[in-house]
Amino acid sequence: MTHEITVFTKDGCVPCKMTKATLEKLGLQFKERNINHDDTARDELIAQGFQSVPLVFIDGKPEIKGFRPDLLAKIA
Repeated sequence: MTHEITVFTKDGCVPCKMTKATLEKLGLQFKERNINHDDTARDELIAQGFQSVPLVFIDGKPEIKGFRPDLLAKIA
């Protein structure tokens, strides 16, 4: 089953870079939304009560907060 994966990130965020690198290593395609460059993305996260990134949405639902390689591997 193919999932739609969106990763919310920000500039200079090491856990964000590690999350993206892990997804790439697992061969998973994802869309990145950088809250420093995408005001809509930032506003969406704030409206949902989130205050930090990385945040991985799977099929439109927030599933993984922070850098969690164990959980990322489960979606592969």
